[in-house]
Amino acid sequence: MRRFAAAIAVVVFAAGVALADTIIVDCTGQNGYETIQEGLDAADTGDNVVVWPGTYSGSGNRDLNFKGKDIDLQSRDGAYWTTIDCDSLGRAFYFHSGESSSARVKNFTIVNGVADMGGGIYCDNASPTLDGLVLSYNHAALKGGALYCRTSSSQLTNTTISYNSSDAHGGGMYCCGMSEPDLDTVYFIQNTAAENGAGMFWLAEQDSSSGTLSTVMFCGNSAVRGGGLYLQVPGTGAVLDSVGFYANTSTGESQGGGGGAFCILSSPSLINGCVFQANTAVGDGGGIYIHENSSPSLTGVSFTSNEADRGGGAFTSGQVGASAPVMTECTFTSNSASKGAGIYSCDGSVVFLYDCTLTGNEAEEKGGGLHVDSQSVALVDGGSFTGNEAAAGGGV
Repeated sequence: MRRFAAAIAVVVFAAGVALADTIIVDCTGQNGYETIQEGLDAADTGDNVVVWPGTYSGSGNRDLNFKGKDIDLQSRDGAYWTTIDCDSLGRAFYFHSGESSSARVKNFTIVNGVADMGGGIYCDNASPTLDGLVLSYNHAALKGGALYCRTSSSQLTNTTISYNSSDAHGGGMYCCGMSEPDLDTVYFIQNTAAENGAGMFWLAEQDSSSGTLSTVMFCGNSAVRGGGLYLQVPGTGAVLDSVGFYANTSTGESQGGGGGAFCILSSPSLINGCVFQANTAVGDGGGIYIHENSSPSLTGVSFTSNEADRGGGAFTSGQVGASAPVMTECTFTSNSASKGAGIYSCDGSVVFLYDCTLTGNEAEEKGGGLHVDSQSVALVDGGSFTGNEAAAGGGV
């Protein structure tokens, strides 16, 4: 009798559970809905929309809207085989109705999107999960060539953002408002911005904002400031863990800087186990430019073969408010500049160096390893200065 009652309970419980439907989209029209928007409109929260291989373009395949429903949208065979081509007539996805992380877009290539903000994907007060995407050749007139996030905590994983552009900020990605981005295994490659943050522009507008970049790579991006990353995250701050900056460029002179990264008003920020290699700044800070009340903590970070006018590896500046970066067990090797090939500190900044190694850096004028102007201070505890060269002050 007890076994029979238990069986009835299981049946009653199962009957009360709404099972997710799987909706098919096929651009040939032979196996389901012909456009992606038709599939999304037919789905309810919790349903799966599976898109068959092909190139999806035209009406119903751009400016796609989940309409507040947490739908799982993914391609059947992967991004290589499934492309959303916006034909330069709009963007691919428009999230603006409070979609949560349970709304997911997975395994698509998105190309030729155009918009003022978010050429490929736009998120405003919505936090969808974005996984396994390739966003290429998208453009924004203002912000976020591939992706724009405002007050969004989207998770972005296993994604390549390449060859996108912006006429202002964030050639690849733009984050603002109370956004708390979470990026894991994301590659920013050959993106451009006319002003700041060619790979990613991250501006937090409240002190409580935070976010994490883990196993992210910025390679070959170019902007006036922050060739790879432009970071302005006060309060709790940003965490960069195992992020690589390779061959990025800052093209600005007096108003530029930060070939790899430009950091302003960002305290505290944690930069751990990152690599800055072969980045270039026409102005200052080939690897990183730390500016105006920015006091990040850098641990185990390597700066190699970066180049700038001042601060081949790192440039720190107080100007409006003193910056006080703390560098622990960092290495500066084979960087070059006119002054301060390894590190250049000026305008009231204070640099803390704990067990850091500066080796083989070369300055044309002063400070092969480290240059500190008369208004600034460098506190050195442990570490070594070896094989650095300059016309004056090879080591310091």
